[in-house]
Amino acid sequence: MKLLIISSSNPYIAAGKVPVFIKHELQKNGHEVKLLTKFYDDFPEDGIVSYYNNRDTRFKNFIRKFKNRIKRLLPSFIRKVEKYHVQTFIQVIPLLRSRKVLRLTEFTPDVILMFFMQGFINYIDLYHVQKKANATVFILSPDMAPFTGLCHYSYDCIEYQKSCGKCPAINSTYKHDLSWFNLKSKIKYADKMDVIGVYWADEIGESMRKSAIFRNKNVVKVKLPLELEPSYYKPDKLEIKELRQRFDIGLDDFVVSASAVSLSNERKGIKDVIEAINLLGELNNRRIVLVVAGKGNLPITPNVKTINLGFISKEELAILFKISDIFVSASYADVGPETIPLSLSCGVPVISYKTGFANELIIHEYNGFLIDVNDINGIKDKIQYYLNIDNNIVQKFKLNAMNSAVNYYSNTDENSLETIIAKCKRPKTKI
Repeated sequence: MKLLIISSSNPYIAAGKVPVFIKHELQKNGHEVKLLTKFYDDFPEDGIVSYYNNRDTRFKNFIRKFKNRIKRLLPSFIRKVEKYHVQTFIQVIPLLRSRKVLRLTEFTPDVILMFFMQGFINYIDLYHVQKKANATVFILSPDMAPFTGLCHYSYDCIEYQKSCGKCPAINSTYKHDLSWFNLKSKIKYADKMDVIGVYWADEIGESMRKSAIFRNKNVVKVKLPLELEPSYYKPDKLEIKELRQRFDIGLDDFVVSASAVSLSNERKGIKDVIEAINLLGELNNRRIVLVVAGKGNLPITPNVKTINLGFISKEELAILFKISDIFVSASYADVGPETIPLSLSCGVPVISYKTGFANELIIHEYNGFLIDVNDINGIKDKIQYYLNIDNNIVQKFKLNAMNSAVNYYSNTDENSLETIIAKCKRPKTKI
């Protein structure tokens, strides 16, 4: 079977790596797979193709900077509201040429797996590629963007279940605003393709089935592959000691880690982690260390040591977990944080809000803790509990964390992506 994965994200950064994991898994099972991405680069791996060349990318970067300057001049009432995570305002103008897509990938796919779309491809483009290839289209939904008019996370807004409009993500009071036009276009072309919706977090699956786009379409759950390199497994005591010494962390210090740090991004919840740590730091004699990956100065109480690793590679992320006692994920809306399974695979329990993919992986009081969104005292209390429990229970938590991650990703079952594709793929029709 020939499969084309399309993704706008850089295939070597953050969630953009997931399409690469999918590519490897399908290739391992004997399929011919290509990954088409927006980003220009000399990718070291065969089968990853850039739609734009270097000159295109320089021009687009210039346009992006120009747009950002214009946005800063716009009055606040027509700016986007950050928590809704709007990335592409206009989704009704074609962005790609279908012939170029098939020419660059050098094959005609039987199946198209659509992952991240933002700023690269829309439903109109996808329809023309699908029509030319006569392929079955699966829309993989890492968040809500594939079935809303604008936002990636809708929170309490349910207009995507009807027609969008009066969009809170852009402070709109108009029924026929950008979100309305975008969703109308998506519905039109999704119906023409008869797309299949794919999710891996029940929270997204429930919303997808209620959406105006997918309400009457096939929507299926899959288990996505994740490559857990050996470097993540079972750090021994000597390795932990050496890593802690490198960062001036004592063996008796209690290390809390967090990732995706940007104080300006409310959705990531780092302010909640900081507030909880500040409360905790005032309650304990044992020194607490907060280690984060991301950017921004952290307003932490002086008796808590902080280490900011900046934006780091996946290999460096292993260090974050190996020096940690517990990992905190406080995202208000996040359906596929890679950090949770990687933390578990390293034997580090996770405290997380009850959002998205965390609900699939974390078993409360077995390999971590699930708490209600915005429950800052809940974060503090669970850290406090884990800090004070008997070491035998700590070791059991660590073993449970490691085993749960390995078991989740090693088991092949009827929810594997390959199985779902085989079940749902339609035979090619005569054109």
